[in-house]
Amino acid sequence: MMRRRNYEASRAPGQARMDDFLNEFLSETKSYIGLDSADAERLAIVGPALEPHLPALAELFYRKILEHPNAARVLSGPEQLGRLKLTLQHWARRLFSGCYDLDYAQDRMAIGRRHVTVGVPQRYVISAMDVVRIFLLESIDRIEPDLQHAAATKHSLNKILDLDLNLMCESYFITSLRELRDLNARLEAANLELNELGRVKDEFLAHTSHELRTPLNAILGFTKLILDGLCQDRDEERELLRDVFESGQHLLGIVNDVLDIARIEAGKLKLTMERVEMRPLFEQVLAVVRVQADAKGIRMVDETGGLPLPPVRGDAHRLRQVLINLLGNAVKFTDEGWVSLRADTEAVAGHLQVEVQDTGIGIPRDKQAHVFEKFKQVDTSFTRRHGGSGLGLAISRRLVEMMGGSIALESPGKGLGALVRFTIPLDAPVEDRPHRAAYDQLSIAGPSHGTRVLVVDNDPGFRKYLQRLLASEGFAVVTADSYADALDAADRFHPAVALVDWVLPVSTSLAYGNGIDLVAAFQQRFSLPSILVTGHEPARAQAELSRRNLKPPTPILRKPLDAETLREAMQKVLTAHAPLP
Repeated sequence: MMRRRNYEASRAPGQARMDDFLNEFLSETKSYIGLDSADAERLAIVGPALEPHLPALAELFYRKILEHPNAARVLSGPEQLGRLKLTLQHWARRLFSGCYDLDYAQDRMAIGRRHVTVGVPQRYVISAMDVVRIFLLESIDRIEPDLQHAAATKHSLNKILDLDLNLMCESYFITSLRELRDLNARLEAANLELNELGRVKDEFLAHTSHELRTPLNAILGFTKLILDGLCQDRDEERELLRDVFESGQHLLGIVNDVLDIARIEAGKLKLTMERVEMRPLFEQVLAVVRVQADAKGIRMVDETGGLPLPPVRGDAHRLRQVLINLLGNAVKFTDEGWVSLRADTEAVAGHLQVEVQDTGIGIPRDKQAHVFEKFKQVDTSFTRRHGGSGLGLAISRRLVEMMGGSIALESPGKGLGALVRFTIPLDAPVEDRPHRAAYDQLSIAGPSHGTRVLVVDNDPGFRKYLQRLLASEGFAVVTADSYADALDAADRFHPAVALVDWVLPVSTSLAYGNGIDLVAAFQQRFSLPSILVTGHEPARAQAELSRRNLKPPTPILRKPLDAETLREAMQKVLTAHAPLP
């Protein structure tokens, strides 16, 4: 094997620098193995005679591949296997082109990169090259009667196969080095994030301790005044008791927030998913919050009145908690103006979108990215001035995601008000049987020999639409509606591509996340390419995907999705990710 060249110099920006490195490596490798123009001429002459033997080479090659127990990790079905056999013949045909220049080297390096991406160990590439070598050497013996000429041709063939192997192995080295460097950068970033999380947790604990002591001191102080008989009359005593009650309620709210976030973190918060009518829920919540708004002279605006509100699927108690959190925050941080509640059934397919907008203090742009994060959302300059644990938005986000929705915040800036919107899946029963990890068998729609596709979406209507559409196109389809079940399906079904909805119900333990978390897990565990599907703003999804640094990038499709758009996206992904020989 050729000695390793210094690849660091080729990491400078620009393809030209990489081309210079590759030209130098190619020239040095040719010199090392002794490949010259006479070898190229012999190989070009024998190529046409070997052409009829290439289909048999492909059959033998993939028969050997299929004998390996891990073959299913990269082979999804007969259709893909047929494409790969043609690709192998194209690869073998170039061995006898007689032209071994930069373009040839780039093609061979790309093969190595693709193998690293799909997780094929380098030792398997070397073994596979031996299969090709033996077959072609024997084929030359069969077609070349002149023993001396056959020996010279086989010697040239060994040289070009050695060149190919060197190029692919060098590609393995370069790609693996790059991936290790990227992994190290991600680990360093994660370490910095952990340090920052430790800092904000300390700040959170200090703030919460202050918030607990404030109402507790009031309770103890007022109670002591009453017990010591220091009240002038019964009216003063009732006023102090009212203050004790309000402080107790405030203290209970803080404790409940801390307990809720602790239960969510521990995976012990259970939801009761059921059909929920939103009109009575809105009325109940508005009745509670309107009392606080009236006390501050703030106008409550219900823009949902008169609108037909379809039922949603969620936990009624937790939905009420989310609404009270959002509307309560809006009132708390608004000193004058109004707070508005809106609902929209058409903004996001298959979901009800709820918006809470206020004319309050707003949120600085540099704070908006963190308001929903656990612990990071606490801004002591706000919470100490207005009271509370500061965990309301973090809890709301977790609850909404656990019910299969999404939540986002917009604010023009400090002093300019804020808008929070969240979505909840509509209650639309559809006959459907998504995969469950507990099932003994996979339920496959479409022809069993078709290219395998895994559809992951918690909307049963859209899931069934994709299933029927893909099955009619000749794909073999398995569906799932949760992160954990999708991982199990991918492990057992070995799909060629996955269609994943961005908004999936987040597990109570937070061990499993949303669709983007699942896309990342598919790539890391199974080298499975995915297409992200969303009814939400694609730019938000793209920003989240960019932070994951997934390579190659994951395409995004927006609901509603027509057949032609899906077909084109599927074809691009399948073509780009087909393993090369």
